[in-house]
Amino acid sequence: MSSAENSIRTVLGCIMALAVGNGVALAQTTTKPPPTKVTIMVGISVGAPQVSVYWVGKPLGFFAEENIDARVEVAPNSNMAQGAQLVIGGQADAVLTSIESVLLPFTQNKDTGLTFVYNFYTKPQYRIAVRENSNISSVADLKGKLLGLSHSGNPVEPMLTSYLSDSGVSRDAIRSQVVGNAMPAAEALKGGQIDATMQVAMNFANWREVGYNFKLLPEPKEFSKLIGAAVGVRRSALVDPERRSAIVRFLRAWAKSQLFVQENPQAAVELNFKQFPQARPRNVTDADALRSGMNAQAAVMDVYTTKVGGKWGAFPTTVFNDYVRFLGLPGNVPDLGSLWSNDLIAEINNFDENVVIEKARNYKSADYK
Repeated sequence: MSSAENSIRTVLGCIMALAVGNGVALAQTTTKPPPTKVTIMVGISVGAPQVSVYWVGKPLGFFAEENIDARVEVAPNSNMAQGAQLVIGGQADAVLTSIESVLLPFTQNKDTGLTFVYNFYTKPQYRIAVRENSNISSVADLKGKLLGLSHSGNPVEPMLTSYLSDSGVSRDAIRSQVVGNAMPAAEALKGGQIDATMQVAMNFANWREVGYNFKLLPEPKEFSKLIGAAVGVRRSALVDPERRSAIVRFLRAWAKSQLFVQENPQAAVELNFKQFPQARPRNVTDADALRSGMNAQAAVMDVYTTKVGGKWGAFPTTVFNDYVRFLGLPGNVPDLGSLWSNDLIAEINNFDENVVIEKARNYKSADYK
């Protein structure tokens, strides 16, 4: 073999070695991209056990499975109007808020640019409670009584109207005053300054845990047509493939969490307290802390562990028009099609539920530090 041929073979060998070496190096350095940050605004304090579902996806690995760096943050002063503004301004990706917060401005030709993409609380959370020993057993018994309201305006008044009309009671047949939603309202009911109060279910759960005992009146039938709160995102995010994918993956992790809580509510509360020890009740046994957390969770669990049409997060097609009628808005409102979408639902539900159910049923506290 000539020296020229040897030189050529040597050069080719070096090139092949470099190629193989680079291939190995590339294989070794090719890794999964870093988790995508997704921030959603909610309206209840971090670690509240009644909504363990918000955070439980982290210790269970659901966010990691979807390669999401999930930030579930409380809106300033728990004010969801401010939470929505953070999303509108691009400082957060999503907000879990009530329908009227977007619907009312829209009907006044003030489009927020938000679209609801996930039906989280599948029915209203407002409840009317009376003292445990009260002789009031139905809304019809409220005639001539004094009802304390958590606040005025929407959606409280429409919620109250729904309760009253379902029982054939006119609005002027009862007296009402705003008492807020903190402990003074519970004390006013206990002390007899008011005969009943209308609050979100979470408030009653919190009050019970500090020793206030009440009984709830039956809900109106109309609530079965309505929803409580949903996840809203910027419309512009839905046309950005990367943001859209991140939102879908975050909500898929939430859907998994909802299923887990449904299957093993006790495990969800245990994991919640492990994540947020500051949320655990103080000066009580572990058993009492767990019981307290589970009672709080049970007050609202049914409204976020309910599928619609067999899908997590789906909207009934008539629900926004039903909400317009519920709020008593004019019949000539703009087309509501831009305010909601089921377009992400199939992708969000694209996971093996049996895997989540098995994880819930095989849960052992010792496996999670």
